Amino acid sequence: MVYEWNREIGLNFYLEKKKKKEDNLYKNVDSLSIQKFSVLLAVFVCYYLRIPDIKTREELEEEMNKILRELSFKGKDFLEIPIKEELYVIDNIELEKGIAKNRALLDNIFSLFVAINNKVPIFIVGKPGCSKSLSVQLINKSMKGDSSKKSLFKDLPKIILSSYQGSMRI
Repeated sequence: MVYEWNREIGLNFYLEKKKKKEDNLYKNVDSLSIQKFSVLLAVFVCYYLRIPDIKTREELEEEMNKILRELSFKGKDFLEIPIKEELYVIDNIELEKGIAKNRALLDNIFSLFVAINNKVPIFIVGKPGCSKSLSVQLINKSMKGDSSKKSLFKDLPKIILSSYQGSMRI
């Protein structure tokens, strides 16, 4: 069953549905669909995640949904595949009790995951409390190369974290 991402229902309901039933979106996927998924994920990472305000994100989502419907794309919802990918990555990260899988954490972890694996510099900017440091800590804890606990990360590079803190002097 393909799950529909619906902004009104929200991420928590989507997570509950995902737990209850198996998702068959990627079963028997042909190479053309993989290419379409890749383009969709590229638009998500390169454009959608960089948009700071909700209204503009919703406008991009609407336009992408129109395009997907015109192409008779499997899923027909722009956020469906990126959210599934974000959840796949975060499901392979050991979260301590009390850490919520909210949108900020999902987006930050996925952005870091993509940037690290493509050797692209990334700056995560946001208000205090929007999971920036937590995302870095969780990715650092999980991406240990051959020493990783989860198979997803075993074949990926080991990261070495060097953090720098700075503040402007006036």
